[in-house]
Amino acid sequence: MTQKTREKVDLIVYGSHVLCADEPGRVLKEGAVAVRDGRIVAVDERAVVENRFMADSQLGGPDYAVMPGLVNGHTHVPMVYFRGLADDLPLREWLEHRIWPAEAQWLSEEFCRDAAALACVEMLKAGVTAYNNMYFYGQVTAEVTRAVGLRAVMGSGIIDFPSKVASTLEEYLSNAETQIRRWQGDSLILPAVAPHAPYTCGPETLQRAYRLAERYDVPLHMHLSETEWEVSEILARYGKRPVHHLEGLGCLGSRLSLAHAVWLTPDEIDLMKGHEV
Repeated sequence: MTQKTREKVDLIVYGSHVLCADEPGRVLKEGAVAVRDGRIVAVDERAVVENRFMADSQLGGPDYAVMPGLVNGHTHVPMVYFRGLADDLPLREWLEHRIWPAEAQWLSEEFCRDAAALACVEMLKAGVTAYNNMYFYGQVTAEVTRAVGLRAVMGSGIIDFPSKVASTLEEYLSNAETQIRRWQGDSLILPAVAPHAPYTCGPETLQRAYRLAERYDVPLHMHLSETEWEVSEILARYGKRPVHHLEGLGCLGSRLSLAHAVWLTPDEIDLMKGHEV
């Protein structure tokens, strides 16, 4: 009899427990994962994988658990350097009196590049392999993220007042378009448009940001209904709750993802579902 020739893969990862993603709660005891060209080609019991594959590189072992990477659904990666800065204040006071002044003083490409490196290492150590970012200087954050090997949705921040990166809406939109053009089609970085929130971005800003995302077929990400104050502010300005306000602007759709959204009514939840937000 001739011995069966095993397929060559780049990496086999072993674990006494392998958490599978094909069905909820399925765990393989003494399992293994085979990887070729950056893609998982097999997840099975250790003996089955070893019978079929061979690899020069191996990770894990009998005392390891192997699981899919975690996803950080919303973050501002370079703000890791502001960690602990007056974080006991209400959101509006924290932003207006602490964070925005700190950004005006410290924000730069160098700041974001350095902070992004720290944040990426911390995420990897916590098992996070992909994240959704909303901030400024996305180009350098994307470069660091790619060098580390993480995946990211990289939102280009837009807000209705001058910052270190732009003075006008035209500049913010131009920055976003440049970032989209640079990273569109990349294997790890997915560019996105990221207006801050309905209380810091007026109707024209939100509509133009949405249309830009539509034009390039990229995601749009923003904060919404993060605090009770925000809901009352949008009601006072526009006579509508935040989700209905976005619907009136034509800004609800499947490309939109919303951060926080903790002050919603059942009606707003149904509206979001209906638009596949």
